[in-house]
Formats: sequence, structure tokens, C-alpha cells
Amino acid sequence: MEDILGKVVYSKTGRDQGRMFIIVGVINDRFVTVADGSLRKIENPKVKNI
Repeated sequence: MEDILGKVVYSKTGRDQGRMFIIVGVINDRFVTVADGSLRKIENPKVKNI
């Protein structure tokens, strides 16, 4: 699962639908933390379901 760190992904649902993010952390096999650099900085990443 660690091989997905740094990958660029797009949000498919939610308020941030269609936004581009980078995976900055892995919580478990179901959740990751993502940041986009403008609204969600690395200091305050968003938890997303994968």
C-alpha cells in the first residue's frame, strides 16, 4: 500500500469532486490522506476513502 504515496488522484465524490490531489499518507487499507497545495495543505491533509 505504501507504493501509492505521491500519486496524483482525482476526487470522484463530495464537495471536492473533480479536484486533483496528491496522496500524502496511508491510514489503513481503506483510508488515505490527501493534499492539493491550495485548499488542503500538507500540514492539514484531508482523509479520503479509497
